[in-house]
Amino acid sequence: MIKQLVFLTATLSIFSSAQSQETKVTEKVFDSDLTTEKTPWTHLDFANDPDDFQFAIVTDRTGGAREGIFEDAVKKINWLSPEFVMSVGDLIQGKSGHDSVELQRQWAEHFERIEPLKMPFFHLAGNHDIRANNDWQIAYWNDMFGAAYYSFTYKGVLFLCLFSNQGMQVLSKEQVAYFKEVLEKNQNVKWTMVFLHHPLWKYPHMTNFSKIEEYLKDRKHTVFAGHTHQYEHKVKNETNYYVLASTGGGSPLLGNSSGYFDHFTWVTMSDQGPIVANLRLDGILPDDVANEESLRLTSDLIESVNVNAEVLVDSKTAFRSGKAYMTFKNVSDLPLHFNGRFFHSHHVVATPSEIAEKVPPNSTKVVEVSLESIQPFDLGENILLEYQGTIGYQHEVYQDLELSGSISIPIQNSTYQLLQTKEVDFTGSYEVVMEPAFPGTMIRYSLDGTEPNLSSSVYTAPFEIEKTCTVNARIFSKDGSMKSEVVSMRAKTLKPGNGVVVEHYDYSLADRTLYSIPDFSQFAPEKITIAKSLHPQTVAGKEKRFGLVYKGNLSLKESGTYLFSALSDDALRIFIDGIEVISDPIKHGVRPASGRVQLKKGKHRVEIHYLQWGNKSVLEVEYTTPSGAVKELTGDMFSFDENTFKP
Repeated sequence: MIKQLVFLTATLSIFSSAQSQETKVTEKVFDSDLTTEKTPWTHLDFANDPDDFQFAIVTDRTGGAREGIFEDAVKKINWLSPEFVMSVGDLIQGKSGHDSVELQRQWAEHFERIEPLKMPFFHLAGNHDIRANNDWQIAYWNDMFGAAYYSFTYKGVLFLCLFSNQGMQVLSKEQVAYFKEVLEKNQNVKWTMVFLHHPLWKYPHMTNFSKIEEYLKDRKHTVFAGHTHQYEHKVKNETNYYVLASTGGGSPLLGNSSGYFDHFTWVTMSDQGPIVANLRLDGILPDDVANEESLRLTSDLIESVNVNAEVLVDSKTAFRSGKAYMTFKNVSDLPLHFNGRFFHSHHVVATPSEIAEKVPPNSTKVVEVSLESIQPFDLGENILLEYQGTIGYQHEVYQDLELSGSISIPIQNSTYQLLQTKEVDFTGSYEVVMEPAFPGTMIRYSLDGTEPNLSSSVYTAPFEIEKTCTVNARIFSKDGSMKSEVVSMRAKTLKPGNGVVVEHYDYSLADRTLYSIPDFSQFAPEKITIAKSLHPQTVAGKEKRFGLVYKGNLSLKESGTYLFSALSDDALRIFIDGIEVISDPIKHGVRPASGRVQLKKGKHRVEIHYLQWGNKSVLEVEYTTPSGAVKELTGDMFSFDENTFKP
């Protein structure tokens, strides 16, 4: 019955092979409709010789085994899918004596480690797998694997698997005789690959390996060993000899040039001989190495990396003491860890000198740092305090997502932008909103143009102003001894009238999407003015990198369908009574856009959101009434009142 099954298997193999050969004849491997003499490819000598093959070699796992490394190699070998995997030994920790229970346990763990492999694994004994002069362990190995040394051929290549630990790293006479016979029987192979655990060619005592080398001298061959955990390549008698590093064995991991690293070796067998590459485990990446989540976290990390440092000092002239407020911002959904230190300074002592903060998701944390002068100095000397830090997730999946950098902190009073809006025209009332102060500080402000002092009003919440004034504000330390520079906002009240309200926005790289109109309601405008024109450059007073939001009331004399048409460069959105009528929000050259909307006779609130990025600045809007009249929309056609300034 078994012979019949073998015969059937062979028959199927021959039939399959015949079908495969027929397919090769009828199918074109490469085809193109290009008929020119010149071609956009270099040549058509594809690296697809069916006799070529690839295999991987794992090296020492034990001798100071580090958990998980060998398993990681197994996983990554599967990704690359070689035809088989070779070993150079030291797969288990091993044990002296005759403890079969312990050896059985260790080998069971080994088989669990290699069980995920989708290709054959060829075992080779190292000194941890079989202890020197331990005949009982040799017998134990033979019971599991049949032999401690053996050979095989694959696609015309001869593989010799030596056992180098019989005695004190000596090849037995029986083993030498066996391989002599194997080599004599395989005279016509295209290459011979030699594997052993110990690099016996480096040993000073007689190991009998020189006899193997003598038998190999007239044939093309390559030699691989392990044991030392340190990679080394040498050429001896025009033959490549390799000592492999570690696949989880003990190693100081000093890097490529030192030879101490974790890897497996990748061999491509070609007609010209083996092509050898060493694949470090930390450089072999899965196909999902960068995915949607990791890219988002990377973006969040980059956005969070800017650390703000604001300084308050005790004097306008000579520096004696001060405080730096370090603001660490986390825009991610995962906790971020900030670690850093201040460099030694000959002028200023920072306390604490090192910072280690865990910032929760979507939050900020401010760290107060006390600054003391070693000797008083003039604030005009431009003294800098250097801070260097890292930011990362410390997450088991995203451990490599970490950034580092440094900032220079000027030792002088900071001008903290408590008031983002510097100039505002308004009707009725205007709500003044300030950026929050740091923990342990307070904001004081004045409305009469004077600099805030310790008797000025304390800002605790937004407040309304109803008349023309200048709002001045500054930060004070809790004891009042230190204060920031003054920031100001000019506010001017107007009566309702004709014109369009314009909110001006700085469209910089720091806080906005580069090429599309943002949600302007999420940002504070630089200023709010009244204009009679819609022309962007005239209104903005600059040529590029700005955003404008026009707001006003438009009175219409008819009810019905209105067609709004616009020509813009770069981007545009138009809202009427909160309904988006035109949407062309992505940066672009001059082009038209239009939209229809049903409107009743009377007054309607219009908002025009405009982005100018570079080159031309174009904004032309017109509308067609239900009766067919076409009118150009200009700034003086709008009116404004108290409600126009409200969101």
